[in-house]
Amino acid sequence: PPKGMSGRFKAVNVSDEKIFVYANGKKPTGWWVNGLGQPERATNLGKLVEIPPIPLGRGVVLPQTGRIQLLTRPGSPRVKEYLAPIIKDQEVHWKFLTGIDETQFLVLDNQQHLLKIQYRKSPVHHLNKAAQLDLEKPVDVAPIVHQGKAYLADSTGLLKMLDVQSLEVLDQKKLK
Repeated sequence: PPKGMSGRFKAVNVSDEKIFVYANGKKPTGWWVNGLGQPERATNLGKLVEIPPIPLGRGVVLPQTGRIQLLTRPGSPRVKEYLAPIIKDQEVHWKFLTGIDETQFLVLDNQQHLLKIQYRKSPVHHLNKAAQLDLEKPVDVAPIVHQGKAYLADSTGLLKMLDVQSLEVLDQKKLK
């Protein structure tokens, strides 16, 4: 690996034309790679990427301690990151990311908050919390999104079906 890098390189398929490759270490770095396999200039990510990123539109969502970045391709507008509120002097760490569509995704944090985050272009390009559901029990697997619903099961085996836009609980069943 390049100097200052440690661990393995990881990649996210963003589109048919681009992938995003990143490496954590003393200096977390990412590269956009074109369809010919040519890396573009290196980008300093600032912080370690905590969990696997996901594609969002023409960018990649990078979950980092206390914040979520949407890193867009070179030449695209810079997107203001989402900063998690600090609750009870505890840093927020991310557990799961699940894409909804080209502009929205779900993220679950270590404080049992399920958030719906949206990419918005007005008044500036930014990530915005659009909905939140506070969960009573820990969730150990990533939520699944299917046909306008989100499904998640908590550590007690309670399966919840949520409206993916409002995060309202539509139904719940105990798994046996």
